[in-house]
Amino acid sequence: MSLSRNETLEHSSGHFRRLISLLSVLVMSVTLCAGAFAQTIAGFGKITGVVQDQTGAVVPGARVVVQNEAKGIHREVETSGAGVFDFNALIPASGYTIAVTKEGFKPYTINQVTVKIGEASTFNAVMGVSTSQVEVSVTAEAAAIDRTKVSTSSVVDSAQILDLPINGRRVDSFVLLTPGVTNDAAFGLLTFRGNPGGNAFLTDGNDTTNSFYDENAGRTRTYNIAQDAVQEFQVVSSNFLAEYGHASGGVVNTVTRSGSNSIHGTAYEFFRNRTLNATDPTTLGVNPPEWRHQAGLSIGGPILKSKLFYKLRKQSLRCRRKSKTRNKWNSSARGNVRCSKLHNGRGHTSSMRGCVGLPQ
Repeated sequence: MSLSRNETLEHSSGHFRRLISLLSVLVMSVTLCAGAFAQTIAGFGKITGVVQDQTGAVVPGARVVVQNEAKGIHREVETSGAGVFDFNALIPASGYTIAVTKEGFKPYTINQVTVKIGEASTFNAVMGVSTSQVEVSVTAEAAAIDRTKVSTSSVVDSAQILDLPINGRRVDSFVLLTPGVTNDAAFGLLTFRGNPGGNAFLTDGNDTTNSFYDENAGRTRTYNIAQDAVQEFQVVSSNFLAEYGHASGGVVNTVTRSGSNSIHGTAYEFFRNRTLNATDPTTLGVNPPEWRHQAGLSIGGPILKSKLFYKLRKQSLRCRRKSKTRNKWNSSARGNVRCSKLHNGRGHTSSMRGCVGLPQ
């Protein structure tokens, strides 16, 4: 069977188009991966440390493994010539394990390591010379202070977010737990060091700042990130790193919860109405009608064990509220004055015009 010249050209052009399509997909994949890596700088944490022997000398070429079974994370590196190891872009979570091995030394394991968002957790390993196969295992305590860090920051962890009460489940209000942060009396917007503007908000490494208010997207409306969707967040108030260079006020760096190898879920419902609310003393005994219903649920688990996870969340807020005030006549007034002066019960008098005079 032979092909004509035209058929040969069409066949070749088909191969060429498929090759161009494949190259386009590869270029797009590399671009997206580069963007994802850039996001991990702000939205994740890291583990670093030095491996030494019992004399204090560094141990180069040691094999260091960091893993988190619940999150399906497993990474390996070798220590540098200075005995240093670094693991960047780790998901903020507890339950990490650091295992260090080197021929001629006893294996060394650090359990229950916690990685915090935007923080470098430093753990050093001291390995003893191996005379027999004995493994040294320790439980991690607080990470060593990062002496290279110059920024002023605090981390609000998941225990505080889930256990502390907060009105309306507005998770951004927990930022007020950190030093140097207040909210203004007019709109409740966050103020860092007395500066009400120039704030930046990041969620999983993505910029979610409402540029008009310099607040997190949705903070000035009923929509906001669900409280049970947040793993933790870091509040940076001064001396930002280069990745936060576009902020002049403060930075709130949030990471959301992800699925794990176990299936977990939550469900909640909050309801209040006029019957459940106390009467506002400034309304002279009037309790305005109110109906507020807030409910939500979440579920997460593995799609492919230790490789791919899912996390689904749904939250709804429905509310109706009316505002009422009650004024009383000033019984000491006469004639037109009686209907021109009103007292609101707090010592303030308001005037009304166009009243018809009452008979004496």
